[in-house]
Amino acid sequence: MDWRSKLLHPDAPPAGFKSLAPSTHRASTTVFPNFAATADATWQKPYTYGIYGTPTTLDLSQRIATMTGGSHTFIVPSGQAGIALINLALLRPGDHVLIPDTIYGTHRDLMRQLITQLHIEATFYNPLGTLSAHLRPNTRLVWFESPGSVTMEVQNIPALMEELRGKDILTVIDDTYSAGVLFRPFDHGIDISMQAISKYIGGHSDLVLGCVTTAPHTDHALYLKLGDTFRILGLTASPDDCTLALRGLQTLSVRLAAAAESALTLARALENHPAIAIVLHPSLPSNPGHSSFMRDFTGPAALFSIVFHEHTTREQTEAFVDALRFFMIGYSWGGTTSVVMAYPDDTRIVAQHGPRLVRFGIGLEYTADLLEDIHQALAVAKIS
Repeated sequence: MDWRSKLLHPDAPPAGFKSLAPSTHRASTTVFPNFAATADATWQKPYTYGIYGTPTTLDLSQRIATMTGGSHTFIVPSGQAGIALINLALLRPGDHVLIPDTIYGTHRDLMRQLITQLHIEATFYNPLGTLSAHLRPNTRLVWFESPGSVTMEVQNIPALMEELRGKDILTVIDDTYSAGVLFRPFDHGIDISMQAISKYIGGHSDLVLGCVTTAPHTDHALYLKLGDTFRILGLTASPDDCTLALRGLQTLSVRLAAAAESALTLARALENHPAIAIVLHPSLPSNPGHSSFMRDFTGPAALFSIVFHEHTTREQTEAFVDALRFFMIGYSWGGTTSVVMAYPDDTRIVAQHGPRLVRFGIGLEYTADLLEDIHQALAVAKIS
């Protein structure tokens, strides 16, 4: 055999290798042992086509399904891709969907700019209210997100699920806050859970992935609807990103616990600060839905917001954010480095709290350093 061909058709490496690190399998073309094996090559069978995933993708999928108590997990390129997959797979023209008003902002954009253009009706409901008044004969899907994005409202999931009992309506939750472990949606009867793996599972601010997981009580037809749409949209995840997520899973418990403890310490320290009107942290009694949180969650994550008093100006809020030294200014959270963001132009948030809300995503810095940083930034911004 010519050396050029030999390079493309080498001998197998020696057997017996075993490592603690997960393997990364990259492939755009997957090969078959013989032509007969191509006869039933569908997305439901592993390794039949590149976009259906490699052993690395399926390893991550199985681990997340096991961790969350789910049946099947689809790994997708981002959390937003997971949101789009669910809505596009399960909604049809003429259907109606309910979404909490505190939903992730880009999910709201998806509804307004795409889903409603497909002749699907969307209603944004008060996350602390009830569902009954919003239900219609054509309601097919109800979304939850608890706590709510940025403003941290915790929904009374058991009560809301009771309102839906006996109705032919699917339920789904954006469970990114809990990383699939602090809240157990399938124990409450929710049909589908999704999250942005980019946050706590990834844990190092260096990957973008999402996942969609079905509950054990759901039927195979739901799995097929999601899987067919997954295939049609080509929602392929990078094996390299999956390897990073597999690494992140190994330290999820210790990272989440450490960051959560730091966040709660900071929230309590700021709760009675004269410059701050309210601290929005689910573990604090002042947080909307606190009692639901204490009943339904095993503990908090590392995300919370503060709202300055009414006399604080937008310029002071922005100066406070700019003056922080350890908090990097950015939207995405869940990594080892603490982040901060203000929302002076978000219509929903401004209607509730004015331009004075600031959200913190706490990382793994020394807690006392973070608290000192907040105090010095308050002084620089002249907020008192």
